Amino acid sequence: MYPTLETLLDFLYEPDTKKKLSILKALELKNDWMTLEELHSSLGYTQTTLKKYLNQFEKESEEKYIFSVKSDRKKGYLLEIKNIFGFGQYYRDILFDMWPVQFLTQLILHNKVSKDFFPLEFFISDSTLKSKIKDFKQVTAFFNISLKIRNGFYYLEGNEANIRRLSENFFWEFFKGNTWPFKTINEKAIKDKTERLLQKAIRPFSLIDKRRIHYTLAIQEIRTQCGQFFEVSPAITNCFSILKPFIKDMQQIKSLFLNTEEFYYFYFWLATKPRFYSYFNSAMRDYEQFDTNTQLNIKILKFITKTLGSLTEIDTNIVFNYLVSTHMNLILFKNCRVINDTKMDFFNKKNMQPFINKIMDLIEEDFSLTKENKEFLSYHYSVVLSVIYPPTTFSRKINISFCTDLEPLIEKKLLRILTDYFSNIVNVAFYSGINGINEPIDLVIHTALNPSDFLTENIKDTLYVDTRFLYNRNLSPLLSLINQYLSNEIVDFSDS
Repeated sequence: MYPTLETLLDFLYEPDTKKKLSILKALELKNDWMTLEELHSSLGYTQTTLKKYLNQFEKESEEKYIFSVKSDRKKGYLLEIKNIFGFGQYYRDILFDMWPVQFLTQLILHNKVSKDFFPLEFFISDSTLKSKIKDFKQVTAFFNISLKIRNGFYYLEGNEANIRRLSENFFWEFFKGNTWPFKTINEKAIKDKTERLLQKAIRPFSLIDKRRIHYTLAIQEIRTQCGQFFEVSPAITNCFSILKPFIKDMQQIKSLFLNTEEFYYFYFWLATKPRFYSYFNSAMRDYEQFDTNTQLNIKILKFITKTLGSLTEIDTNIVFNYLVSTHMNLILFKNCRVINDTKMDFFNKKNMQPFINKIMDLIEEDFSLTKENKEFLSYHYSVVLSVIYPPTTFSRKINISFCTDLEPLIEKKLLRILTDYFSNIVNVAFYSGINGINEPIDLVIHTALNPSDFLTENIKDTLYVDTRFLYNRNLSPLLSLINQYLSNEIVDFSDS
């Protein structure tokens, strides 16, 4: 299970901060007045503790102008959020200021933390720091990074690229690009450097993608400033040709980095992100000399098109670049673990799996894969295949008919909405009524009559819904019902 920022913070919370944020979160979720008794019942804190933090919120809200906490003797307390993003940043800033988070921050920024001076700086005892070290080690160990101590200093040890990725995740999840948390790095210089590094882009980068690059370059400079350099391995050297579509004026660009290895690190990092390929004319298959990794991905691409069907030139490049980027990820970082690595749930995945297993067999003819590697590749292959190939490739057609007491024109609009929503992700068709349909009907959704009135040899199942769920403002429950049905119903062709 990949950790979220919240699960990592469970290891790092200070007791006082956790109380403060728990009260804030309870008020936010209630979105209404909440009495001290309700807060006590929900959180278990004493009224004295609750009043202490609620008074703090009232004072801070007057200064911040992004939220307000109102109090009333009878109704209790009310949180009003005036700026959602600003409120989120206020919340994250409180987290970031906790001493355990600052401990990890100093490890990232300086690669060392003094065992003797850190407790003095944050007004904690030596024993408090020592008692938390086990938790810190659990956090770093998940990412295959070791926390060690030598000569009175704690430091990180592990694959440098992996440490940098964790650092980027860490700062991005706290600040979301809204502020510049790197005090020793000139932000304007990083922005200017970014523009020079992306000269070969064929279209402008999005604001978010460019900001992620700013953070990455800042982390890279910070790590090199404290003597932590990226080392090029033979596996990486063999992939240098893949970087050519991203680089313009190679000799001039190299001068922007401390050494050649750091130059290659940045562009190799760029090549691990599928989202960046569309900014460049990155037709990887056009090169005459192929490394082993590229040859393998060409073999995978041929297997895909031979088995699932040919692709346009544009789609072929998209699939191939996606294959390359996933392998670059494994080569550079050596594991797949990042913070908040959320997974998209999508239809047809179980039907794709036998096909993806054959791709794994092709890969293992040349490379050994761990269980984690296979899970990483399997998910990303499922994503690109579900985007490039239509739903009909992986599942039989499912027919759903609506028998409702809606006005005919309203029902027609409803079916159009459902078709637009589902047609690109699952092989499904929606009909009005059951007459005149020559194919078997998998599901009848009805708002009246007895389910048995609809069941015939041509109809497999029925589902009653309340008419009010069929109007636009209440569609969410209906979408969830259909989504659940389709998830359970989709089967491999061999089972249909």
